[in-house]
Amino acid sequence: MNEPDSHKPWWEGDYVWRPEGADEPAPAEAEADRAEPAPALVQCWRCGQAVEQGRSRCPHCFAPFEAPRRRSRRRNEDDALASGGSGLVPMVWFFIGLLSVSLIYMLIAHAAVQEAQQNGNALVNERLMQLMVITEGVDTALVLIALAVVRPKRLPLRERGTRAAAWALAGPVWAGLLGLTLAYQRLLSDFLHLPIENPFGDGLTALVVLAVCVQPAIVEELFFRYLALGTLRQHMGVHAAVLVSSVMFGMAHVGNPLAIPILIVVGMGIGYMRVLSGSLLLPMLMHFAHNLVIVLLG
Repeated sequence: MNEPDSHKPWWEGDYVWRPEGADEPAPAEAEADRAEPAPALVQCWRCGQAVEQGRSRCPHCFAPFEAPRRRSRRRNEDDALASGGSGLVPMVWFFIGLLSVSLIYMLIAHAAVQEAQQNGNALVNERLMQLMVITEGVDTALVLIALAVVRPKRLPLRERGTRAAAWALAGPVWAGLLGLTLAYQRLLSDFLHLPIENPFGDGLTALVVLAVCVQPAIVEELFFRYLALGTLRQHMGVHAAVLVSSVMFGMAHVGNPLAIPILIVVGMGIGYMRVLSGSLLLPMLMHFAHNLVIVLLG
C-alpha cells in the first residue's frame, strides 16, 4: 500500500484507520493474508500418493476413498502385515492340504483303473468323474476357508494403459500357452509312447464343463493367483512370486505328474497376466478357455 502524501489534505489522502501504535503491515505480509490456504493432503490407502483432502477418488490410481473407520481398520491391517502377520504360514498349510487331496485322488483313481482293467469294468470313466467331483468339492471348501483366514495385501494397481495392454495381449498369450500344452502332449505321446486318451467319456456334458473348466478356473485362480501370489509378493519380487506360485500351481496337479512341467509354464503366463491386468477376471477367463479347448480336443 502506498504511503499517503503528507502534502494533501486529509480528505484527499489514502488513509486507513489503525489503532494507535499499530504498525502498517508489509506488502508481502498483506499478500500472504489475502492468499488462499494450501489444501490439506492425505495419503492414498492404495498407491500411497499425496491427494487433496475431500476428493472422492485418487487421481493417480482411481481408488475410492473410504470412511475414516474403514481406513483406520485397513491401516491396522497393513501394520499387522508389516510386523509379520502376512498369512504366509497359513497359506502354505492350505497348499499342503490341497496337495494332500490331490495325492489321495491319484491313489484312489489309480486303484480304480487297475480294478477296471482286471474286472473289465466299462464304467471306469464314470467312476473317475465322480471321484473328481468329490475331490473338487473338498478343494473348494479348503479354498473358501483359506479366503476367510488369509488376507493377502493387494497387488499394486498398474496404470490404465498397462491394464488395457494386458487385455489386448491376453489372446496371443493364451494361444501361445495352448500351443505349448498341445505340443507337450504330443512329445509325451511320441517319445514316451503314451496314448493320448480322453478320460471324460464321450461327449461334452455340463458336468464335464463344470468340473474341468468352471471349477478350476474359479477356485484355482482364487488360491494361486490371489492368495498365493498376493502373499508371496509381500516377501519377494514380482518375478519370484509369479514363479513360486506357478510351481505351487503345477505341484497341486500331482495327480497327473507328467503334466506338472507344462502347468508351471501355463501358470507363469497366467500369473503375469494377473499382475499386469490387476484383475482376477482375466486369469479366470484364460484358465477356463484353456481347459475347455483341451477337453474339446481330448
